[in-house]
Amino acid sequence: MEMHPLLDKNRQQKAKAYNTEKRFWALVTMALEFTALAAALFMHFGSTLYGTFSGLLPVLQFLLWSLLIVMAAQIVSLVPSLMSGYFLEKKYGFMRQGIGGWFADSGKGLILEIILAWIVLMLFGWVVNVSGIFWWIFFALILFVFQGILALIFPVVILPLFHRYSPIEDENLTRRLKSVLGRAGLKVLGFYREDSSKKTSHDNAFFVGMGSTRRIVLYDNLIENYTLNEISAVIAHEAAHRKKNHIIKLMFINLAETIIISSFIHIVLLRYYPSFFNGGTGILPALFTVMLIFGLVSVLFGIVSNYISRRFEYEADMGALKYTGDKKSFISMLAKLADRNLSDAYPPVWVKLFFSSHPPVGERISYVEKYTERS
Repeated sequence: MEMHPLLDKNRQQKAKAYNTEKRFWALVTMALEFTALAAALFMHFGSTLYGTFSGLLPVLQFLLWSLLIVMAAQIVSLVPSLMSGYFLEKKYGFMRQGIGGWFADSGKGLILEIILAWIVLMLFGWVVNVSGIFWWIFFALILFVFQGILALIFPVVILPLFHRYSPIEDENLTRRLKSVLGRAGLKVLGFYREDSSKKTSHDNAFFVGMGSTRRIVLYDNLIENYTLNEISAVIAHEAAHRKKNHIIKLMFINLAETIIISSFIHIVLLRYYPSFFNGGTGILPALFTVMLIFGLVSVLFGIVSNYISRRFEYEADMGALKYTGDKKSFISMLAKLADRNLSDAYPPVWVKLFFSSHPPVGERISYVEKYTERS
């Protein structure tokens, strides 16, 4: 496909190299994690751990398992995470924080992962205990509700741990954004500026939260480097996602996937881990099996999820054009985001199939132009 004239050829060549390296480290991480899980199964590490901790209080057993699993995952993926998350970002001019700051943020993320893993594991044990052979249905529903709770508290509890947020004081900008939201029939409780430039030169904006925590967040990089019309186009796209309930739909799709994958895991557990159905800490010896199967099958489901997500992105693009009526600014926004974030506008088909939750920018621009021409 011929490159769109608004895209910078040099930046796009750089984008291909950047994304190739990112994918390499992502695949290395995946291979290491699956190898570690397979090794844990082969050495019967789950049974050994269970025997070691069996005399402790159940709540403490769940905590120790959560701690060990998350720490082991961090150790296994430390090198690729450091290479991809810090040195690669530094190499391509995105990383602005020192390595000490990067490790500090990683440490915060590690603590959050341990807490969340602990909560999920205890919920898992409780659900199996009360629902027995029907655990796979009830656990998927519990996870669905848990995701909703996380979405509610995310902007007020978790995000401030990593960035500072301040209300946007530019009345011109907030007035324009309110106008876009008004056309979409949406309201938010505030517009916030994230101090992202202290850590990265990436650009982004997003809706976050639910109910009383619903808000719009703009990276300060985006505010400084994009025109008012381009920022309006970004928010119009996000507003279309909300208006069409794409986030909710994706949550229900994830619910269906979890039920299907869990039902497959259930068949394996019936044969090899009958004690699993006692619930409580009885689920722990089977945990590595559950994680390995879930991870492997999720890779296949990811292809389907990515396809659906890409269709939602096209719908949101059309919605954004409806709310702004400004095709020129929308296309320039897409091109600028691709060049500044080093997003490959024309990746190979296999990359789109396995890795892309968004259509490539080159395809999105072409779709917008052709759609509006037909319209």
